[in-house]
Amino acid sequence: MNICRYLVFIALCSTPGGFVILYRGTIKPLSNLLTKKAKVEIESKTATLYSPFTYAILIGIMSALSISVLTVATLLGAMPMLSEMIVYLLSEEPLQFIALFLIISTIMGSSIMFFASIVVTILIRRQYGIKDSVTIVKLVDADEAYKGFLGMVMGTFFTQLVLLSPKLKDKGEEMIRAHELGHVAGHHVSKILFLISIPLGSLPLLFSMPFFNISIPTRQLNYFLALMFILFLVVFTIFILRIGEIQADLNSYKILGQDAYNSFLEIIKAHYGVDAPEKMPFSSRLTHTSRRDITLTTGDPIAALTHWEIPLVFSLLSADIGLITTYLILKNIDVELSLFLSIIFYSSFLLTNFILSFLLALIIRPIVSRFSSLTDRGRLNLSLMISSIYVVSANIMLLLFLVSPLTMLITLPASYLLILLTVWYFIRERRRSIIIASGSFALFMLVNILLIVSRTFIKL
Repeated sequence: MNICRYLVFIALCSTPGGFVILYRGTIKPLSNLLTKKAKVEIESKTATLYSPFTYAILIGIMSALSISVLTVATLLGAMPMLSEMIVYLLSEEPLQFIALFLIISTIMGSSIMFFASIVVTILIRRQYGIKDSVTIVKLVDADEAYKGFLGMVMGTFFTQLVLLSPKLKDKGEEMIRAHELGHVAGHHVSKILFLISIPLGSLPLLFSMPFFNISIPTRQLNYFLALMFILFLVVFTIFILRIGEIQADLNSYKILGQDAYNSFLEIIKAHYGVDAPEKMPFSSRLTHTSRRDITLTTGDPIAALTHWEIPLVFSLLSADIGLITTYLILKNIDVELSLFLSIIFYSSFLLTNFILSFLLALIIRPIVSRFSSLTDRGRLNLSLMISSIYVVSANIMLLLFLVSPLTMLITLPASYLLILLTVWYFIRERRRSIIIASGSFALFMLVNILLIVSRTFIKL
């Protein structure tokens, strides 16, 4: 019955009359609410700039239409290949399921986002006559359209606009400009768009799954895994966004030094009426962290993150992997993993991996402290980052070892390389990065050997 209503709604919207009803009743009021305008200066020319929400709406509408078309076409049998993929996904074991789910979601989501980016890029370039990939835009009058706005980078994979508020003066404008150009240098818009595209691409698969009547024990587990994996992607996207904001603040510090924080305090006092980043609105603290003072006064590239968020993000992934491993182990002894047990196992894995990440970080911390020039808070955060990645790697190693012991020849070097790149990203010193990565890897292997030996003695 639900599918019939869904198809009728789509059919109604696809007719001229249905589209008019949808446009006047939903799209137009929403568009009027969010598409406020402002006068701006672009390369010494005055133009009218639509709100960034306008372009977000356009990308959202195009993405929603793409998802609807893919879902309906799949259910109606117009896309037999996608239908066969979904049937295959549901009928396979969780390991193959989650791997294929990620691959298909990434391909579909990236395609949708890439298409939306092309359309929005054409609109931006035609409306403002922009040809450069990066353009500084100074707002002239933004009282209505950009209330509370100070600066932002908006755009697509191909064109980025650096927007600066007219309220900014002298040092304040320098600080915000340096911050936003930090986003440009780090390609943060492209990274976030790509990360958002993965859960976006999974929606046609999730919407279509309930309508395929396949009565197999793994179906509920696969659906649960997909939802938990999307939860990880959402949290991971916010996590990457926060790291991007720290890197942008770091760019302000590199350009302005200690003046960056003084200018920042003046800005938030004038625009938010607060005297510390911890007192800023929740939306700002969610995306920018509540300890921006650390980055802007010390130049520490990781200390602004809270200690608990790092292991939490990676523990969500470890719990997914642990659940798949549990399924494979129980399958070998002919025990079925129900949805209820899946939830229990997932919760226990989440808590266990979270605690293990903290314990391993305490072991790794002396090496990080000895060979890095970070603050004490930054050293602990980098230790937590390393330990969390190692815990995820250990879960992946165990899972793939059940498939084939030879996979250790790939997973061990890959985990070391990932840690090396992570450490280098934050401290930007090749020699010290190699020492920290090698030392922490040796400790990680030593801990695993001790665990194996202790288990052997317990069995004896």
